[in-house]
Parts: sequence; C-alpha cells; structure tokens
Amino acid sequence: MAEGITTLTDAAFEAFVKKNRHCMIDFWAEWCGPCMRMAPIYADAAKRLSGKVAFAKMNIDENQKVAKEYGIMSIPTFLVFKDGEHCSTLVGMKSAAELEAALK
Repeated sequence: MAEGITTLTDAAFEAFVKKNRHCMIDFWAEWCGPCMRMAPIYADAAKRLSGKVAFAKMNIDENQKVAKEYGIMSIPTFLVFKDGEHCSTLVGMKSAAELEAALK
C-alpha cells in the first residue's frame, strides 16, 4: 500500500471514520483494471493532502460487509466522510482534481 494510505477491514472501518475528521476511502479489487489505473492518482492525492485528509483503501473481495452497507455496486468507488458522516460518493475513474473537489 502507498505511503499515507491505511488499509482498512470491515472491523476497522467505523473506528477509522470516527477517528479522522476528513477522510476518503477507496473501495477496490485486485482484478479491477480501473482500480489499478486509479491507484497512482489516489496515492498522489493522499501525498498532497497529507495531514489534512486521511486516505484509506478497502479490498471489497476481502471486506464485503461495509461495501454492502453503503450499496457499492461498481468499483472503484470513493466514499468521503466529514466528522464521521458520509457526505459524498464518487464512482469510476476520477482525476486528481475531481478527488480533491469532492473533499472540499
């Protein structure tokens, strides 16, 4: 996993969201081509916004509970949380600018 990105599990999800005032979570899978193409873009955003936003990734093949709870049907999907509340969802390939705009 890239530096500055937390690997989450279903069990750790809630604590991560509550602990971090602003966070973005990438739901992905190893077999997903668009997910693999998004990985360096997501890692770059995490690097540039380090200290302002917490970034995490959840492999949906290994962690299906949270994905089901949030109705994730396509990947990559990015969930944004502020003060513990889900405030935005992005689905599919996104540019760095689109990721950052969702965090504002």
